[in-house]
Amino acid sequence: MALVGVFAEVERDAMVAKPKETATPRGGSCVKQGDRVEARIVALDQRGAWVEHQGIRAFVPLAELAWYEIEHPTVSLGVGDLLRVRLVKKMGDGFWECSVRRVDEDVDDAGT
Repeated sequence: MALVGVFAEVERDAMVAKPKETATPRGGSCVKQGDRVEARIVALDQRGAWVEHQGIRAFVPLAELAWYEIEHPTVSLGVGDLLRVRLVKKMGDGFWECSVRRVDEDVDDAGT
């Protein structure tokens, strides 16, 4: 499947699902902060997009989805689309926070 950018046309009433807490392990030993990965969108809500990469669940906040303002992620994205994201930091609950905006930035592993 091809990588889908944030400019893809998706109907506003696209399927929106909440992520399941037990859907995948909260691993991440094979990835580290600053890694760039292709992740599949598994759920969208008004706060952003939940994505998954090789069993690792991550969240992309709305402000990190694009360089322009997005009212709701379903305007540009759909469940099942692929996004190229950068892993920003691992949260206390075991999920990763990631960014589409920072994919092309050159930052060190400390996130600075």
